[in-house]
Amino acid sequence: MNETRKIFKEIKPIVLAVLKNIPEARDCDEICYYCVCNIYLKEQGLNCNNISLRDALLNRKKFNLPKLQTIDRARRLLQSRNPELQGSKTYQTYRSELEEEYREYFTKRV
Repeated sequence: MNETRKIFKEIKPIVLAVLKNIPEARDCDEICYYCVCNIYLKEQGLNCNNISLRDALLNRKKFNLPKLQTIDRARRLLQSRNPELQGSKTYQTYRSELEEEYREYFTKRV
């Protein structure tokens, strides 16, 4: 198994737990990322609240933090397979509209 698949397989249960236990994370990628990173940091005896954003971003590998894109992909996959973990209807509508805007924009540009 390549490294990317291993990381993705490792992160899915963590993201699943966050989505189940913290409903706000279903609507907000930043909240989901914060919660997942806090879990990783706690495993190292650290706390998200004691590390600056600068340190976290510039030392992501040192802190063994996953990429935002990885968490986003896991969240989307889990929400597509578990409708009860999807975001609010308002946010789902917002995401759909935003996706449509992106498609229109990039279709015209290509």
